[in-house]
Amino acid sequence: MPKSSRCFSILLISLWVAGCAVYAQQEPGKRCTTNKDCNTTIDCGVMVACVDGKCDASQTFIEPCSDGCQADSDCVMTSRTCCCGEFYEDYFAIVVDHLAEWLSREECAGTICTDEECAIPQAVETKCLDGKCQLQADQASFDSCMNDQECTHVPIACPSCDCHAGYIEKTINKFFEKTYLADLEQACRLVGACAPGPFNAEACTNRPGICVSGKCQVLSQDCDCPFDWNPVCISYQGQQITVPNRCHANCLNSEWSYAGRCECEAACRDPDPVCASNGITYWCGVEEALCSGHAIAYTGDCDAACDHCAELDRPPRPVCSEDFIDYVDVCYADCHQVDWWHTGACLPYEGDDCDNGWDKVECPRDDLYCFNLDYCSDCPGCSCPGFCIALGHCLIAQDCHSQPLPTLDCAGFWTCQEHVCTWICD
Repeated sequence: MPKSSRCFSILLISLWVAGCAVYAQQEPGKRCTTNKDCNTTIDCGVMVACVDGKCDASQTFIEPCSDGCQADSDCVMTSRTCCCGEFYEDYFAIVVDHLAEWLSREECAGTICTDEECAIPQAVETKCLDGKCQLQADQASFDSCMNDQECTHVPIACPSCDCHAGYIEKTINKFFEKTYLADLEQACRLVGACAPGPFNAEACTNRPGICVSGKCQVLSQDCDCPFDWNPVCISYQGQQITVPNRCHANCLNSEWSYAGRCECEAACRDPDPVCASNGITYWCGVEEALCSGHAIAYTGDCDAACDHCAELDRPPRPVCSEDFIDYVDVCYADCHQVDWWHTGACLPYEGDDCDNGWDKVECPRDDLYCFNLDYCSDCPGCSCPGFCIALGHCLIAQDCHSQPLPTLDCAGFWTCQEHVCTWICD
């Protein structure tokens, strides 16, 4: 493995500088427009700089020499910085005869580096390809590791196709992180929005990356478990860790302490229980259930009498309840004798406060209507508080009478049918 840059002895540096002084003073005083004009016979090494239109031998810089190799053994890896680099991009391959010249460059004079080996994965090799020294690292080796600390999380597919879209989590050696993400971004430029991943829900956890048999992987990655997003919180080596489901907890021989993401567990003074789609009661209400990625089946404790709603042989029919809670299926609302405004999820801002009277607070969407009691129209100038509902929907026929619905051709009246305001011709 390559060593970090060392502080060379004064004698060694002096020899190289002395040798390069002649090497650099090829065409002093020559007129120039670019540095290349001052270095017509060389492409690398100590180069003369073009300053104010003239080649100035007192101003030199190092251009690393990667060309001129004949075999892989002619090449060696070194850091672009004065000491060890952090990422793959921080290194390059150079002809071994020019290594000392590169390490003794002026910009690194006085730099003190640690006396430890640079942490470079064994998967990185130096090759002589077409007479040029190059680094090579097979993407299949990006997950190689020697310890847990080398492993970091990355998207498994295009940047948007990660655990947030329901895809599994992935780790690689952090040394290759920038290269991996750059390659991924280039490959995904023509890819549109992701299809839902196998978990079909946001499936991000705080599971650490670990090094197993020289390969980076996510904790419990090897467990033979289904793609079922029903997270539980476990204690693992003194840490609270979220795993995708109880199968992962069992695989790790860990007891789970909470049916949800660890960070979602809440203590509330005034319980407001809801039954989530996973059949678990979340005592602190809607936000606690949603935090773990579960839809609300119905308000209140989970009731075995409504278990049949999870076994219906038809697609789900979500509804927006009378208290503006999303129910995953109308069956749950009916089971608990909860009325509902309309099918589908509640609209954004639906249920928010509004006022059609003196204080005038309008609903923030055109497809919402400020619903008030009828007596408000008999009191001009009065405050008339209400709440925003989806225009054209109802619980009873009276709910349609005050809505700004269009006038139709035939004489008739508005009524409420299947929770939709419907015009009935006489």
